[in-house]
Amino acid sequence: MYFKEHLSQVSAVSSDGNLMASGSVDTKLKLWDIRRKQSIFTLKNHSMPVSCIKLTPLCIVTGSLGDAYISVTEINSQKSTMQLRDGNAKTTTVDVLPEKKIVVSAHSDRRLRLWDLNAGKLISTCPKESTPAQKVLFHPSSYQSSSSNLNVVAGYSDSIKCLEVKQGAINDIYMKS
Repeated sequence: MYFKEHLSQVSAVSSDGNLMASGSVDTKLKLWDIRRKQSIFTLKNHSMPVSCIKLTPLCIVTGSLGDAYISVTEINSQKSTMQLRDGNAKTTTVDVLPEKKIVVSAHSDRRLRLWDLNAGKLISTCPKESTPAQKVLFHPSSYQSSSSNLNVVAGYSDSIKCLEVKQGAINDIYMKS
């Protein structure tokens, strides 16, 4: 099954099994209905190629290595409703915890950031690392509604780091062997 409507290379994809979101070097975001094999909508949320994307039940979160913000698009309205920005750092990767409406993002300035989607504001910034994270994701334990702690896993060029978020502060979890 092929989905061909981007004008250039697809650079990011996220799916929930029924819908698929794709971002491209053509700077466009597309939402697809997988079962019907058709495009639902197309938006241009960034001025530069889309580098990362995360589909949730209510929104699509995208970032770009060419501009310095994260775009949040509501699926129902098919509109970009929010831009999350903190300085000029480019976004390398994002993940979303939909139940708690929190985004974790990694940036070219070698920092991780946590964002509150309800308020559209930065919650916390992690200290600089030696290289930018290539991938971030919320640990499955963060999805438990009873848990007040969030755990984030970040992949760097030569290592993986586990982080715990407590009361807005991001702390390393030291692994015991």
